[in-house]
Amino acid sequence: MKPCTHVAALILALTLSLSGNAQTYTVTSNNQTWASLVSGGTCNNCTINIPAGWTLLLNSNGTCKGCTFNGGTVNITSNFDFSNGSTTFNNDTLLINKTTSFNNVSFSNDSVAVNFALSSSNSTSTISHTRMQMNANVTFNSATFTNDSIHIANTTLQVNNSTASFTSSFIEVSGNSGSISLNAASFTSSNVVLSNNSTLNTSNAFSSDGTSFTMHDGSTMKASSVTISNNSNITMDGTSNSLTSSNALTVSNSKMTMNSNSTVKASSITATSTTITASGGTITSSNAITLTGSSLTTSGSTAITASSFTAQSSSTVTMSGTSNLTSNNNIDINGSRMVLNGSAWANAKNAFIIEGASKVTVGDGSSASTAHIMTNNSLQVLGGSQLGIANGNNYLYTSSNTYTDGSHTYTIGTNNISCGAGHSNACASGYVYGCATLNNSGAVGCVTLALSIPELTAHVSNGQVLLSWQIRTGSSIDRFLIQHSANGTDWTLVGEVTVNDFLSTYSMQDAQAQPGANYYRLQVVDRDGRSAWSAIASATLDAVVGQTAVFPNPIKGHTFFLKTPSTDAVVLKVFTVSGQPLLLSPLKGQTQYTVQLPATLVTNTCLLVQIIGNGRTQTFTVLAQ
Repeated sequence: MKPCTHVAALILALTLSLSGNAQTYTVTSNNQTWASLVSGGTCNNCTINIPAGWTLLLNSNGTCKGCTFNGGTVNITSNFDFSNGSTTFNNDTLLINKTTSFNNVSFSNDSVAVNFALSSSNSTSTISHTRMQMNANVTFNSATFTNDSIHIANTTLQVNNSTASFTSSFIEVSGNSGSISLNAASFTSSNVVLSNNSTLNTSNAFSSDGTSFTMHDGSTMKASSVTISNNSNITMDGTSNSLTSSNALTVSNSKMTMNSNSTVKASSITATSTTITASGGTITSSNAITLTGSSLTTSGSTAITASSFTAQSSSTVTMSGTSNLTSNNNIDINGSRMVLNGSAWANAKNAFIIEGASKVTVGDGSSASTAHIMTNNSLQVLGGSQLGIANGNNYLYTSSNTYTDGSHTYTIGTNNISCGAGHSNACASGYVYGCATLNNSGAVGCVTLALSIPELTAHVSNGQVLLSWQIRTGSSIDRFLIQHSANGTDWTLVGEVTVNDFLSTYSMQDAQAQPGANYYRLQVVDRDGRSAWSAIASATLDAVVGQTAVFPNPIKGHTFFLKTPSTDAVVLKVFTVSGQPLLLSPLKGQTQYTVQLPATLVTNTCLLVQIIGNGRTQTFTVLAQ
């Protein structure tokens, strides 16, 4: 009988040792305790099902390693052991009412209230479709957040390793002690709100893709490098907010708004197709600030400081109030527009360069405006660009007493333009007061052209816009530059007409006008190089199927597209306005073609694109930027 007795004892021991492993338990009463649910208080890789509306109390020092909790409420009030495996909560309400450490933890469709410290020490914790209210510190080794709502009040969310990712989530941080501390961070299609001196600190790279950040009253964001892209939005509301990048701050296709005395600081700042608005505060770069196809609007006492500042590719810089721009080296306005209103000013401690058919206007025309620009070295007005100074309280100062258009150097030492007798300012070396214009004809005071500006008319004819105007024969006008806008604000050159001394009536057909509203104006240039503008004329073009079109205009880079009304054969010719041929290409079999211009083409060149076919010849004027 003894051998049989030993076998029975062995079987009983094995049964007892395995009773807490990989079992499924179901809570049978509300507020059931762990000790009454799991005999012995230890369970490994178990599944715990809790009916909706009931609570499981983890109120004794039990162990559940690698367990899954489904449904109901889990209330942790003791030193429970989750030290091994991965713990998963699905569709639970989890109450952390005792300091709790997980080896690894995942939340899915949960509601989590963290009232005591929570930590997960290994692997990556996944938090999905979960609401977390953090009233105590939460620390993850690594974590991903997806479709979550995270609320952090006077405490810290910390992710120690890897890149913490937040996707389609809402994150709110508040209170003087509210903070997020990350090794690296990626925010995608999310919404982040920082308020009341809260902070978001990232030791390494920080990126935002389509995410909105709202900062209230003394909030701070810091990172080693910051990348903002794809319709992200950063709003600094209230006072004393700050965004700091130890290295580069790169913003593209996004929007940044600064209010009051907020600050943005980075090693370098690059903005592409971005809108930046500042009504106070400071923007500082220890290296370059570069705007490409972007808009910068400042007001109040906004101060911008950089090693160098460049606005290029149809960027606009509009400054008002007492806002100011200081570059320790060059300010370069290239193919762009700069307007200084009110008492705004810009100071280039090396060269101030205006190039690529740019226009810089100093002063808003009011007598109260004291806007001005200064350069401690050279002033360069290049490539058909223009510097205009509005009135007697606006001025240019250059310590070199000269400026250049690239071919000639013009002396503007002591001059009598808008200064001296009869004016409010004494003439001084290196100063040019308004009203004045500096272009490739030298510095001249404002003048009235020999005749009144012609009235421009625009109407639709055969699916195209026909422009017409009249002048008096024998005038001093040299040429007309025809400019087009889709919104009445941003203008591009679409044609040039030279005056014929025997003609009084002029016209131009804009075959590339797009469906919808089209706005036009004339820049009238006299024989001394002085300019004035006509009133704006407009025409609305209905959408027409099968219309020949060349787009975009201006051309960005060296590629544009040709749309034809049929697949019939056409011949494409491209040449400069001076007649230099650039491209000749027969086309057939498509209704849209990709056209590649020569790589050697100089930027900001006006081109004529001619399409011959279907019994007619059409000519389009485009600008290659």
